[in-house]
Amino acid sequence: MAIKMSNIKNKKFQLKKLAENQDGSFGIIAGISMLMLVMGIGTAIDVSLAFKARAKLQATADTVGLMSSVYVRDNQKPPRSSEDGFMDDVTYDISAANAGQAIQGVTGEFSVNYNDEMQRSEVEIKGKVKTTFLGAFNKSSLNINVKSNVEYYETAQAATSVYLVVDNSGSMAWDDTPITSNRRRPAGAKTRIEGLKSTVDKFNTNLDEALLKALKDTNDDEKYLRTALIPYSTDVLTSRVSLPNWGTVNYSLVNRMIASGGTDSRGPLKLAKELMKKENNIHFSENGTKDPKKYVIFMTDGANNEEWVCNWREQRRTRLWRRHNGFKYEYMRSWRSPGNGWSEGVASNCKLENNSNSQSVSLCNQLKKDGVEIFTVGFALEPGTYMANYPFSNQTATIDKSTTDSAYAFLRDCASTKEQFIIAKDSEALDVAFDKIGKKIAQDSIRISS
Repeated sequence: MAIKMSNIKNKKFQLKKLAENQDGSFGIIAGISMLMLVMGIGTAIDVSLAFKARAKLQATADTVGLMSSVYVRDNQKPPRSSEDGFMDDVTYDISAANAGQAIQGVTGEFSVNYNDEMQRSEVEIKGKVKTTFLGAFNKSSLNINVKSNVEYYETAQAATSVYLVVDNSGSMAWDDTPITSNRRRPAGAKTRIEGLKSTVDKFNTNLDEALLKALKDTNDDEKYLRTALIPYSTDVLTSRVSLPNWGTVNYSLVNRMIASGGTDSRGPLKLAKELMKKENNIHFSENGTKDPKKYVIFMTDGANNEEWVCNWREQRRTRLWRRHNGFKYEYMRSWRSPGNGWSEGVASNCKLENNSNSQSVSLCNQLKKDGVEIFTVGFALEPGTYMANYPFSNQTATIDKSTTDSAYAFLRDCASTKEQFIIAKDSEALDVAFDKIGKKIAQDSIRISS
């Protein structure tokens, strides 16, 4: 039978249309699949943020419960004012649970109920975490509610190590507040080193008292708190270091601090890192704690100084000597060798560089990786002209904004979180800063007893 040409052409046209329709269908399917993939990834990110936020809120609720139960245990009654503690059935912003600092990415409020019948503090937090992907679908936040119940008489002190790494450079002899318009020393001004000594003494006393209250039955044989003091200027001031020991640093050791020299925080941070590695074993042998809480409080009144960096060629009879001291090179002109470790040679292409800031941040990151929580404090760093007090009483020194910004950026990078970088404009503010840090350490170092 013969087949007409018109029928053949018609069949080819129908096959072509079918293929085009299938290409379109595949395109739609691929688009839907891609959209579902993007939605899945975006939702997973927001769910991950929600889980992290829940962990933060639960830790916060536990901390509030512990603080509230400790107060009742020590005073035999709930707080009667918010200055004393968290009052019964009063709603507080979540920042109040964190020494006035906001919790990153989380907002909300909490309340405490003192249940005398059950002999416990009952904390409820109603929080919100901001979303990223789901915000495009009119879901800008996720609600997260957590609770914590802590009995009044089941708290104890956790093993804790606190190192103070504090600046003793020459600028610590300056006043803590700028001079006034008539170029006179402001009323109430004191040298920074005086302010530091006073603050550290108060910090030690308050921390010791706060942690002792955490123990149900005080026992002189129980050792949980270890502290160290590491003063520095151009390097660790070994003669003023108080190595880690049980209890708090004695004031006679604090009082040895004096202001002199340059500023280089690499040496003291390296020493703190090396000493902290021993804390686990020391605590375990004394109180059976395998993973004690570890803190470094790092305070300075300025960014680190620049140093000379040169190309070097060893050559005899040049009378220029160089040696490597920890992180940096030292240079000296002398007819004779200054001693062991010095090499004689020629320096060229010398330039000033600030390597100490970046290398100090690297050391901070290593400490954090080892489980150490770092608080940083920028002291008396506001731009202005200050009485330098050395070598003459009428000498002045100026801090410009670029110096302030550089120091603040460096300290912010060293801190464990941006909330743990604190600005203290003068000695009074330094007291407040260390008091907040001490309270936070005391809160973290009180746990539910097993």
